[in-house]
Amino acid sequence: MQIVVKKFGGTSLANVDNIHHVANVIQQSQQKQPTCVVVVSAMAGTTNNLQYWCNELGGALGPNPDRDLVLSSGEMITAGLLSLALQSRGVPARAWTGWQVPIVTNEDWGRCDAVFTGASALQSDLASGVVPVVCGFQGVTPGGRITTLGRGGSDTTAVILAAALKANVCEIFTDVQGVYTADPSYVPDARAYGDVSYDAMLTLSHFGAKVLHANAIIWAKNNGIPVHVLSTAKPDQSGTWIREKAQQVCGVVYKPVLSWRMNSLPDQKQDMTGVSIIDRSLSAKGFHFLTWVDDYHAVKSQWPDATCSDPKMLVSLIGSSSHTAQCALRNPPGILIEHCVQQPNILAVMVEQKHTYDMIRHVHTHLV
Repeated sequence: MQIVVKKFGGTSLANVDNIHHVANVIQQSQQKQPTCVVVVSAMAGTTNNLQYWCNELGGALGPNPDRDLVLSSGEMITAGLLSLALQSRGVPARAWTGWQVPIVTNEDWGRCDAVFTGASALQSDLASGVVPVVCGFQGVTPGGRITTLGRGGSDTTAVILAAALKANVCEIFTDVQGVYTADPSYVPDARAYGDVSYDAMLTLSHFGAKVLHANAIIWAKNNGIPVHVLSTAKPDQSGTWIREKAQQVCGVVYKPVLSWRMNSLPDQKQDMTGVSIIDRSLSAKGFHFLTWVDDYHAVKSQWPDATCSDPKMLVSLIGSSSHTAQCALRNPPGILIEHCVQQPNILAVMVEQKHTYDMIRHVHTHLV
């Protein structure tokens, strides 16, 4: 049985008209690939609203099981609606939550990782000609508590299921036509790639590319799952393949960061579990380090004395030669560079958020 997993993001499912369109896309694909599993995100903006309410009522608590319970609810609405839309077209379909599958995870609330995935129930649906419509982003602990896989976690759900079902490909449908040299919403002359290697895509995603979640790429690479990024609006376009033997690419990405300071070095015995320290330095002013904004609660829980700036933006040039990178990031007009991060094949600068798009466009001019 040749199986395809199709994941549709929140912008693709933003309203009833969009859900009708996605149902049509699935119905038409059934004529070519009759055996598919569909994974859905919450409708655009839904998770942000849920996050806002959680922050208003329990922001100081940080990640916990009840926050995950609330945040997981958006996908259930979308899965049910899309399943109804398919059924109304004569396509047998059934909605599944992540914990019904089940996708069993650890208890790293807010960004859990799967440790076991059931496949027999979905395989039974497929054998019966039923299209399973699975809530992305969700899982369950061995003790039965609902979990979430982190923002963008529906991508991870799709690849996890593709691995469990031994699918031929995992298709990620989004509002762009593949992986670009920069965000095409802000850089009109950005170019799409035909294919990208797992490693290159992982770096792009880790530093801010929104087209595919970093954990999804790790799962795809570890299980040899080809990932095909496609446009929901134009599903017949070629898109971008992400696989092992593909070209190394160069791109400009961006992601919000926090700049932290401590008056002294932290206790070396402390383990910064789950925190991505992007850069660090020690000077007479103390210990300085950068993390992603999402790591705020993890840092404060382990290093409560650390203080941070307002969120800044890290604009990164990935995969370019050092000479090109230095030229691209040198003397941007009217933009103050507050910090520079240099790693192999990566050169990044921290700027005020208001300068983000001007900085992206400035850097991209050196790539075209």
